[in-house]
Amino acid sequence: MLKSWQTRVFKFLVAADKIDQSTEDQMRSWPHSGFSVDDSICLAPGDTFGLERLAQYILRCPFSLARVVRLTDDGSVIYRSE
Repeated sequence: MLKSWQTRVFKFLVAADKIDQSTEDQMRSWPHSGFSVDDSICLAPGDTFGLERLAQYILRCPFSLARVVRLTDDGSVIYRSE
């Protein structure tokens, strides 16, 4: 399932001119692709409340903006983890 998802996302990004083929090739060579699939969630047909909750989860920021400490002079961002 993961490879299928990864392939569809790359196909979409290339078709939308968001990345080029060389960028896709480079990203596919990474040891940790950044792709993961949690298929433990199942929504029943017509479950609009569940679909909304899932969409909100997907759209949430993957890191806490409150933990971004500062932007350095060289453009680096410092993130404070727990």
